[in-house]
Amino acid sequence: MEKERTFVFWGNRLFDCMILNFLWILTVIISFGIATGAANMALFHSISKGMKKDKRTMLAFYVEGIRTFWKQGTYIWGIQLLVFFVIFLATNYGLILFGNLANFIIPFYGVFALEVILLAIYFFPLYIRKKKSIKTVMIQSFRLAHSNLFPSLILLASMILAAFLVIRVHLSFLYFLPSILAWWIDYWVNERIMLKYDRIEEV
Repeated sequence: MEKERTFVFWGNRLFDCMILNFLWILTVIISFGIATGAANMALFHSISKGMKKDKRTMLAFYVEGIRTFWKQGTYIWGIQLLVFFVIFLATNYGLILFGNLANFIIPFYGVFALEVILLAIYFFPLYIRKKKSIKTVMIQSFRLAHSNLFPSLILLASMILAAFLVIRVHLSFLYFLPSILAWWIDYWVNERIMLKYDRIEEV
């Protein structure tokens, strides 16, 4: 009986992941990438409100997430694109833009890119959890990312590995990774890191 429950539990999780992956990819393709931030928000919303509570209406939660967090997700995605565009210019045209200083400035942009990725990793699940202003959640994301070094390194490595699998190995990994990666990030941020802070606040 216990084995059957375990099988059903993980079977439901796998099905939910497949549905969410399809919806995420569909949203990104239809919007030509513009709604990627909103799709990320909807992904974390569906996991937090649906999958973790064993509710079987992933489509409804995903659509609700898109509608509720469209503005916030698009805003954060726009910032990310702007930052990565600047980094692209700096790394590809560094000698033209900075001359001999390029050897010192370009590594700085590499570190800055990792900071932006890390900030985004924490921002999406925290915003779904807190629902405060973008500025407040960004500040909290920055603090948590730098005060929890080990989890931050794990999450950053997970993002880099996922990007490597999609870009360098095969594009088909994109059909499996979005919801799994979102669940993994949500687990670390909300169930490992934030749970610790919630207990401190209760005391």
